[in-house]
Amino acid sequence: MARRHQRVGVIAEDNCDVDSARVLIHRIANNERIGIKKYIGTGCGRIRRKCHAWSKLLSQRGCSLLVLIHDLDNNNLIELKR
Repeated sequence: MARRHQRVGVIAEDNCDVDSARVLIHRIANNERIGIKKYIGTGCGRIRRKCHAWSKLLSQRGCSLLVLIHDLDNNNLIELKR
């Protein structure tokens, strides 16, 4: 019986963030065979609007875990938390 590989969904602002997440996920899990599915938001506004819908789609695509990357850039952390 074939063993099913784990998939992790990543929602991020750009491909550089996804590449960094991929390296971290593979190193933490000590497993290069973990699949990464992604959605790129090209900015924090789009991520905030589309995150819920994208997370559902990633789940439907077989992702059992979700990583959301929203970096601070030049924004105020207190404002982003609201």
